[in-house]
Amino acid sequence: MEHMNLRGFLKRLEKWSQQAFGPGERTKGITDHMKKEIEEIKKDPNELEEYIDPIMLSFDGALRQGYTPKEIIQGMHDKLD
Repeated sequence: MEHMNLRGFLKRLEKWSQQAFGPGERTKGITDHMKKEIEEIKKDPNELEEYIDPIMLSFDGALRQGYTPKEIIQGMHDKLD
Protein backbone atom coordinates (compact mmCIF):
# COMPACT_ATOMS: atom_id res chain seq x y z
CA MET A 1 0.00 0.00 0.00
CA GLU A 2 1.97 2.96 -1.31
CA HIS A 3 -0.68 5.62 -0.72
CA MET A 4 -3.22 5.84 2.03
CA ASN A 5 -6.07 8.06 3.08
CA LEU A 6 -4.79 9.38 6.41
CA ARG A 7 -8.12 10.94 7.35
CA GLY A 8 -9.86 7.60 6.84
CA PHE A 9 -7.13 5.81 8.76
CA LEU A 10 -7.52 8.20 11.71
CA LYS A 11 -11.27 7.66 11.77
CA ARG A 12 -10.69 3.89 11.70
CA LEU A 13 -8.12 4.15 14.50
CA GLU A 14 -10.46 6.27 16.61
CA LYS A 15 -13.31 3.77 16.25
CA TRP A 16 -11.02 0.83 17.07
CA SER A 17 -9.50 2.57 20.10
CA GLN A 18 -12.86 3.55 21.53
CA GLN A 19 -14.07 -0.04 21.22
CA ALA A 20 -10.84 -1.53 22.59
CA PHE A 21 -10.13 0.91 25.45
CA GLY A 22 -13.35 2.84 26.00
CA PRO A 23 -13.98 6.57 25.99
CA GLY A 24 -12.05 9.32 27.71
CA GLU A 25 -8.75 11.09 27.36
CA ARG A 26 -6.55 8.27 28.75
CA THR A 27 -3.60 10.69 28.72
CA LYS A 28 -1.64 8.94 31.46
CA GLY A 29 -2.16 5.50 29.95
CA ILE A 30 -1.18 6.66 26.48
CA THR A 31 1.95 8.51 27.61
CA ASP A 32 3.02 5.63 29.84
CA HIS A 33 2.58 3.26 26.92
CA MET A 34 4.60 5.60 24.68
CA LYS A 35 7.49 5.51 27.15
CA LYS A 36 7.41 1.71 27.03
CA GLU A 37 7.41 1.75 23.24
CA ILE A 38 10.41 4.12 23.13
CA GLU A 39 12.35 1.66 25.29
CA GLU A 40 11.41 -1.11 22.85
CA ILE A 41 12.80 0.98 19.96
CA LYS A 42 16.05 1.42 21.87
CA LYS A 43 16.29 -2.34 22.37
CA ASP A 44 15.51 -3.20 18.75
CA PRO A 45 15.95 -0.18 16.46
CA ASN A 46 15.66 -2.34 13.34
CA GLU A 47 12.07 -3.40 14.02
CA LEU A 48 9.64 -1.20 12.04
CA GLU A 49 6.64 -2.17 14.20
CA GLU A 50 8.31 -0.56 17.21
CA TYR A 51 8.35 2.82 15.42
CA ILE A 52 4.71 2.46 14.39
CA ASP A 53 3.45 1.98 17.96
CA PRO A 54 4.26 5.50 19.27
CA ILE A 55 2.92 7.04 16.05
CA MET A 56 -0.43 5.35 16.55
CA LEU A 57 -0.45 6.21 20.24
CA SER A 58 0.20 9.85 19.36
CA PHE A 59 -2.68 9.85 16.92
CA ASP A 60 -4.94 8.21 19.50
CA GLY A 61 -3.95 10.77 22.12
CA ALA A 62 -4.67 13.69 19.80
CA LEU A 63 -8.04 12.23 18.80
CA ARG A 64 -8.93 11.68 22.46
CA GLN A 65 -8.12 15.34 23.16
CA GLY A 66 -10.83 16.24 20.66
CA TYR A 67 -8.70 17.05 17.63
CA THR A 68 -10.26 16.06 14.33
CA PRO A 69 -8.46 14.07 11.66
CA LYS A 70 -8.38 17.25 9.55
CA GLU A 71 -6.74 19.21 12.38
CA ILE A 72 -4.18 16.47 13.00
CA ILE A 73 -3.23 16.34 9.33
CA GLN A 74 -2.97 20.14 9.16
CA GLY A 75 -0.86 20.13 12.32
CA MET A 76 1.51 17.63 10.72
CA HIS A 77 1.89 19.85 7.65
CA ASP A 78 2.38 22.93 9.83
CA LYS A 79 5.04 21.19 11.91
CA LEU A 80 6.95 20.06 8.82
CA ASP A 81 6.84 23.57 7.35
